[in-house]
Amino acid sequence: MHILLIPAWYKNPSNPIEGVFFKEQARALQKRGHKVGVLVPSYIPYHSNLKNDYTTYDDMGIFTVHQQVKAISKRSNTINNFYFLNRIYYKAYKNYVKQNAKPDVIHSHVYKYSGLLGAFINKKRRIPHLFTAHFSLWVNPNHSVLPSDIKVLETVLNSSDKAFAVSGFLKKALVEKTQLAKDIEVLPNMINELFFQKNKEIVKSQRFRFINIGSLVAVKNQLMLVAAFAQFIKKYKVDAELVIVGGGVLQTKIENMIQVLGLEKNVFLTGMLNRESTKQEIQKAHVGVISSIVETFSIAGIEFMSQGLPVVSSDCGGPKDYIRDFNGMIAKTEEEMSESFYTVYNNYNSYDTKKISNYIQTNFSETIIVTKLEQYYQKFFE
Repeated sequence: MHILLIPAWYKNPSNPIEGVFFKEQARALQKRGHKVGVLVPSYIPYHSNLKNDYTTYDDMGIFTVHQQVKAISKRSNTINNFYFLNRIYYKAYKNYVKQNAKPDVIHSHVYKYSGLLGAFINKKRRIPHLFTAHFSLWVNPNHSVLPSDIKVLETVLNSSDKAFAVSGFLKKALVEKTQLAKDIEVLPNMINELFFQKNKEIVKSQRFRFINIGSLVAVKNQLMLVAAFAQFIKKYKVDAELVIVGGGVLQTKIENMIQVLGLEKNVFLTGMLNRESTKQEIQKAHVGVISSIVETFSIAGIEFMSQGLPVVSSDCGGPKDYIRDFNGMIAKTEEEMSESFYTVYNNYNSYDTKKISNYIQTNFSETIIVTKLEQYYQKFFE
């Protein structure tokens, strides 16, 4: 089968790990014998110095197209969507077809401009179109949803032959905001097979270690995490450490907070790491932590659990789909997170690491998720 994936963002020279889960889905489908292509319709804001750009390359057998389009006015984010689709993005699709033939199935991710492009191609060429919603806009309490956003989402949902959300939390929000009766199914993100490969055993840190993975941005809420961790070690007199993996605009603020709270010997920032190094850091830790304000799913959570770690998560939505009593805790406030750290620390030996890991492999492994995808794709040709 020839499958064209249309993600909203994807790896690029300046950020080789951006949209890594889209790349991993493409590679997983390719490994199953499918012909896979990727078309990335990137949007450039009006005030950016970047210009329209069309690039293609062969990524180890996956033909990849990046089409950058710069806004033509300050309001282009809410208007002129179909200008982009008709004049530039759709042209990029036609160029893809000239070089690779027409795909059997299109699978778009995120509502615009990727979802809109998938819907547009479906309307023009009647190619089966599947859509997966990921975007935290629909569930983030700090962001208002514009009527134009809802209109775009409804267009995408109405023009898709099958629609998915990556969690029950996100599905609920989509149904509420669009008031559509369309059958949206939950299909979670998958975890890379790397996390189940046996390699040289990593020795856990001698100190009890918590680990957090995520960009250092406001929505990931690591400032709250550091504050909660400070409460934990000072209130309970625990010799523990926190490792934060990731980079971002709040790094200096977080570093300053660590100094102000006197946590230089307890909290460490690693910067961004590749998948293998990230896995090794998880294996050294005892507990995974999600501190986000909102998450539609949180791949980090299932990565932690794949290595047998229980997880303490903020009450951010998506992780509720997989956190159970046997593998973690949900904390609603900073104080609850601090107390949860102590509860998990104090009862650490009661967690069955093999049970935690097996739960993830059974429900979120590449084999499980890709098999489900193939079943949905195949339905259009029965």
